[in-house]
Amino acid sequence: MQFCRRLCGQKNGEACNQLGVLIVQRTQGHDSQSQAYEFFKKGCSLGSSLACQNAASSCPAFAFGLPQMIAKERCALGFYEKACKLAQSSQQKMNACKAVKRAQYMIDRLEKMQKGVE
Repeated sequence: MQFCRRLCGQKNGEACNQLGVLIVQRTQGHDSQSQAYEFFKKGCSLGSSLACQNAASSCPAFAFGLPQMIAKERCALGFYEKACKLAQSSQQKMNACKAVKRAQYMIDRLEKMQKGVE
């Protein structure tokens, strides 16, 4: 874990992602989830497509209700869009770009529900 922390501090996006994964695997609770999310965000900003996808999956939800669900999906959408652009393998690109479409679909559905259209 210390090795990943050191590499992450040296601006290695993959190491930041791995550090977030290790935190999730070794600890539980809200604090560890938010700590992992911060490492995923950092890894994403340093160019790791996997970190972007993990950040998208870890977007925080501070409350429940349609507005909060929409905000969480918008958070995820931004990370998935970046993951789609950064992906280096065709499989990663396909997964990330599909996730963009799913997030856009969910946002549309939730916004319609909020307006009472559905």
